[in-house]
Amino acid sequence: MTDGSMHLAVWSGELTGEVLVRVQSSDPVGDVFRAESSDAWLQLGASLEQIRDNGGVLLYMHLFGGRSAESLVSLLKAHLLPADRGSNDDERIPPKMTNLRDFGTGAQILLHLGLRKLRLLTNNPRKIVGLEGYGLEVVDRVPLTVETTDANRALLAGKVASLGHIIKIVE
Repeated sequence: MTDGSMHLAVWSGELTGEVLVRVQSSDPVGDVFRAESSDAWLQLGASLEQIRDNGGVLLYMHLFGGRSAESLVSLLKAHLLPADRGSNDDERIPPKMTNLRDFGTGAQILLHLGLRKLRLLTNNPRKIVGLEGYGLEVVDRVPLTVETTDANRALLAGKVASLGHIIKIVE
C-alpha cells in the first residue's frame, strides 16, 4: 500500500471457490460510537455473523487517512448531536469507497488472499462494479439487512436516493 493506510482482513474457514466477502469502509461514527443514525455497526455485526456461520472474509478498509479534522468533527456532529442541532441528511452519509484507488486497494488485498470469485455482502451496486474492474468476479450479491429505525431512516433513504443502494426501508 503506497498511502500508508492500514487495512484489516479477517476470515473464517477455507478461502476456496466462491467465498463470502464483506468489504467495509471504516466509519468511526458508526463503528466506534455506534451512532443510532448510522447503519455501519449494524452492517458490520450482520456481516461478522454471516462470516462466522458460513465462512468468508471481512475486509475492513481504513479510508479516513485523507480526511481533515474539521470534516471528521462535522461528521461526528451530524450523527451524535440531536437532529435539530446536527447537519443535514446528506452530510450524515459517510465517505465510502468511491474512487478507483480505493477499490483497487481492496481488490489487491482480496487477490493476495487468493480470492477470485466472490459472494459479496453489499447493498451497494457500485462496489460490485468497482471490484469486478480489478479482475474479481462477483457471482452473487448477498444483501445486508439492517433494522430500519426512526434514527437511521433518513440515512438509509439518502443512500438509496443519492448512492443507488439496494435497501428495503421499512416504514
